[in-house]
Amino acid sequence: MRRIVIGMAIAAGLLLPACSDQPTEITPNEPSQIPPIAAAVVPACPASTTLADILNQINQVLPRSPIRTSLIALVSALPSRLQDRIKTTVRRLIFPIVDLILRSYNAGQFGPKTPTKQDQVYDLIRKLYCYVGLTPPDLPSGSGGTDIVVAVVFPNSPTTTISVPSGHAAVQVPTGAAPTGGVTIVVRKLPDSPPPLLTTLNQYPFFYEYSGTTATGPVTFNLDVTVGICLETTPPPSVNLANLRVAHNVGTNFGDVEVLPPVAGQPPGINCSDLSLGPASDTQGGSGLFAWGGWNRMARTLAPVGRALLPEELHAATVALATAGVGGTTKKFSPFGIVDQTSNPASIQTVDQNGNATDGVVTGPGTVYVKATSRNGSIIAGVPVTFDETTVFTGSNGIASFNWTTATPGATLTASVPNQSNEVPPSCPSDIPTPNPVTGAYRPLVCFTPSQVTFRDEAAGPIGYGATGYRYFFPVGAPPEGFEGTSFDDSSWLLGNAAFGFHSPANPTCTLIDNSQTLWAAGSTDTPSLILLRRRFTLPGGPSTGIVSVAIDNDVRVFVNGTEITNTAQTTDPGGVVFLNGFVQHEGCPTRGSFTFTASNLNPGVNLLVIMARDRGGSTYIDAEVTAAPPPIP
Repeated sequence: MRRIVIGMAIAAGLLLPACSDQPTEITPNEPSQIPPIAAAVVPACPASTTLADILNQINQVLPRSPIRTSLIALVSALPSRLQDRIKTTVRRLIFPIVDLILRSYNAGQFGPKTPTKQDQVYDLIRKLYCYVGLTPPDLPSGSGGTDIVVAVVFPNSPTTTISVPSGHAAVQVPTGAAPTGGVTIVVRKLPDSPPPLLTTLNQYPFFYEYSGTTATGPVTFNLDVTVGICLETTPPPSVNLANLRVAHNVGTNFGDVEVLPPVAGQPPGINCSDLSLGPASDTQGGSGLFAWGGWNRMARTLAPVGRALLPEELHAATVALATAGVGGTTKKFSPFGIVDQTSNPASIQTVDQNGNATDGVVTGPGTVYVKATSRNGSIIAGVPVTFDETTVFTGSNGIASFNWTTATPGATLTASVPNQSNEVPPSCPSDIPTPNPVTGAYRPLVCFTPSQVTFRDEAAGPIGYGATGYRYFFPVGAPPEGFEGTSFDDSSWLLGNAAFGFHSPANPTCTLIDNSQTLWAAGSTDTPSLILLRRRFTLPGGPSTGIVSVAIDNDVRVFVNGTEITNTAQTTDPGGVVFLNGFVQHEGCPTRGSFTFTASNLNPGVNLLVIMARDRGGSTYIDAEVTAAPPPIP
């Protein structure tokens, strides 16, 4: 078995983009379908890439040597006509060349290993891919990327273990797993945040992008390969380490994730000893090279020449390995990471633009935000959030935004995310699908609890009689603690419009009650009926004092911004203000403005009105108005 540690430790930065996701493939026997040269070039590949360009770059970056002579001979043997070089049989010829380039660079044949030299080597590889119409591997610039390994494996290569320089990620490719012609494998570290997997499960770094390119596109191995990744830090004590699995994306839609079957023992090739997360064991590796045998006779002749000319570039020394890694088997590559397979559900919540939790109350048209987090509080990117009929996706901060242009007093807006739980109500901790009986892999469910949140407009302008957008609640016994406070959560209360009331047949002359919009059932002397109302408001100019006017049958208490103002009551009733167990008492038919209360604690912006009304039998009625206090008389 050979163990490859070809990667170059590079400073963090930007990665050069790949040319496309698929190669340009032309059917050789249909000349009428052969496009002009410009159309055959993969997007982002230089349109002017020629054989002379590649040969010139070899002469520039590689000192005069037998290796340079060998590379020039191999490249010169590539066909020059477009319709020839884009054939699959020709595309396969570049993989022994890329293998020789990589081994030569790592053996020091290109001179000192500098970021500039690495850029030149990677650019040479890109040009070879582009010359035959293939998408180049995603290779970083010399000033970008961290912890990367690049290697070529062929069908007849011995079992090969490819590790990144840190040892924190590796892949083992058994003999016969690589497709015909070979595969260029790139493993590179991804940022810890946002986690890259499209799942609601808890994700734990490290995260690595595994990619493989062949003569016909992204690799699908003939046999299972083993992927291993180290845990960056020890998970919290609440996490059962036996539930950790390697998972990876298998599509572009949220939920397109596959949890891999675990491997027994330490995944091959990874070294987590520097992370101090487990005991150590030993492993050894070897080296080897296979050149594709169908390439005239030149490739077969020069491959052993390359082996004779190059020193051993592979690290074959014994390496201390720790057991803090997780492994799995797969046939396809993508971003990989570690998940807790029992960690559903995730959740969404209403937040502000900075991700701070809010109660979902808005003050008119504007942008609203939701945030998606997994069970351990990690952000989740790429989640589709549907605001009524418009779907947007959470960004790298886990937040999705929507411009609610139609917000009006009393209006609501629902934001929802997918939920696949089979449990009622959805919770998902036991919803682990049965693994595929052949592969041992499975796709975890997408599960959010809650899976929807509601925004509501309750604070647009002053409150007039008959206003919309009240939150109301009928308490049985004592009202909920803190109901009058600004931080009280009333999202579970009903939403209704004023006035609230019931016209009893025993009071046929109370015509105002006929304007009731929301039912409030009557009580009795022994068992009074209570209703709690909450509504936010603003007043033009943000006055420091306001007047709350009410029409009530029977009794009322009033609060503004969490402070009770019942004791400021004034009335036009002949009997004056009468208090009964903390309520201002009223008898007879309600009239608008019969009671007023002074609120001297208004905020410049949004304020909160809370009313507790009580009925002692017969008809019921409550409605309110908030206006600015008149200026003082000079």
